[in-house]
Amino acid sequence: MAQNSSGTGFPTGPREADLREELAEARKELDRRDEIIAALSRKLDECALAARTAEPAAAQAALRESERRLSAIFAQAAVGLSEIAPDGRFRMVNDQLCSLLGRTREELLRLNVQDVTHPDDLARNLPLFTRLVETGEVFSIEKRYVRADGSHFWAESSVSRIIGADGEALGVIAATVDLTERREAENRLRETRDEAVQARTEAEQASRAKSRFLASVSHDLRQPVTSASLFLDLLKRRPLGPQERELVEPLASSIDSLIGMLNGLLQVARLDAGIVTADPRDFLLDELLQRLFDEFQRPAQAAGLRFHVPPVHLRVRSDPLLLELILRNLISNAIKYTPDGSVSVLTRVEDGHVVLDVTDTGLGIAKEDSERIFDEFYQGAETARDHSRGFGIGLATARRVAALLGIEIVVASEIGRGSTFSLVLAQAESEGTVPSDRRYFGIQGLAGFSALVIDDEPLVLRGLEVMLKSWDVQVHAVRTLSQAKELFRTLDRPLDVVIADYSLAHGERGTDVVAAARRHGTEAAILLTGDTSPERLAEAERSGCRLLHKPVNADTLGAVLKAVCLK
Repeated sequence: MAQNSSGTGFPTGPREADLREELAEARKELDRRDEIIAALSRKLDECALAARTAEPAAAQAALRESERRLSAIFAQAAVGLSEIAPDGRFRMVNDQLCSLLGRTREELLRLNVQDVTHPDDLARNLPLFTRLVETGEVFSIEKRYVRADGSHFWAESSVSRIIGADGEALGVIAATVDLTERREAENRLRETRDEAVQARTEAEQASRAKSRFLASVSHDLRQPVTSASLFLDLLKRRPLGPQERELVEPLASSIDSLIGMLNGLLQVARLDAGIVTADPRDFLLDELLQRLFDEFQRPAQAAGLRFHVPPVHLRVRSDPLLLELILRNLISNAIKYTPDGSVSVLTRVEDGHVVLDVTDTGLGIAKEDSERIFDEFYQGAETARDHSRGFGIGLATARRVAALLGIEIVVASEIGRGSTFSLVLAQAESEGTVPSDRRYFGIQGLAGFSALVIDDEPLVLRGLEVMLKSWDVQVHAVRTLSQAKELFRTLDRPLDVVIADYSLAHGERGTDVVAAARRHGTEAAILLTGDTSPERLAEAERSGCRLLHKPVNADTLGAVLKAVCLK
């Protein structure tokens, strides 16, 4: 939320502006009251001076003129004025004070200040009044006055002492201003702020509830999808006839689509967990774009689209992994929403910056939706029920990651003609060759390795066991921590690697299994997790193990397994 000019963090809409204007008017009224008090004090001083220094006749004339002016000021003042005797009785009141208190002048002159002060405020008011009469210490107090009908209102009274020629206290003069409007404005402003705080609290609670829901749903879905993906990979490696392949290929496509959705939820969870940080450095853009071309060429062709990624020879400064994540989401989104035509990733240099444009000839985006498309789970009215296009979190994730990189995603679109999403990157100044971040590990060369696999889901455990055995890995499969510990005690030598599900049954953790394995000499470990809650992700990241997110396929598992075993 943007800060307002006062730095409170609350919204400053028209309503708050009106309240601030009302408060400003109230302050002006208080300033006018102070001017009146000052004028009265000057006139009283003039009267005293005239009485002491003028000739008798001239003194009488000067005194009468001062009294006339004083009476005029007193009567016409826009604030409530009163002269009060040292014992608290009203000696003189003006029309404004009578109006405020709902009483006639005659009624007020029969009363004292205590009679029109709210009982709950007497304890604050009386000591100040007494000290003023005795010492001359002026004071200002906000208190409640009681009207003739029994109702009360808040007002501020500024009180000064009147001194006679002999220096004795003759009484006090008080200026009273109704604070009702100011208090109401302050209350409305406070309510507005309270509403903003409440809205922010509710939004934060909703966000936490969303994260918990996504984590729960994602975890429950990842388990069966993992086993399905592993068994499908095994099936695809077998000789299949044309009819069987016609069944397997759409099944594989459906599972890939589901994995893509789950990975989208994972990206959101990782961002919510705060474990995604930018690591900017100089690198060649060519390699990143080549990876994206290799990844999306087949899906684009399957959708009947032309996919263009012209080669470039440019170096940029950014985080290559996060930039690739942004571009992957933008390209995937473009392919999903382009019925025909093409999707292109174009690069240009402008004013010392590298601009990446992901352009499509798709449906286009209405102007009123140009911001909403970055909201999580928003897909647009025309595709709101088309879940084959995913959950609608790709662009939301892309914008959040872009914010981590300090860049903006700029959208230009026209309904029926397509869209362009642009990123502006810093062009790298340094020269030289940058080592590639891309690594490839096959699944050959794993024969003879020994592994413990632990998962409390029988189908997932069976899928992992069969897959590893197909690579000639010696596999020990267990479902609980106690079974793993018993296995470690019976082994003659340490295992090469532990592959453990992070969340096991009965509150057990895969990290506990890894710790037990390391006590028996096994260092290499891979954690599998289907849990996307921010807290669990952060814990898993801190474990020091290689982390794989379910659902995991054979290629990914084989690559990581070979990497940790040959390290």
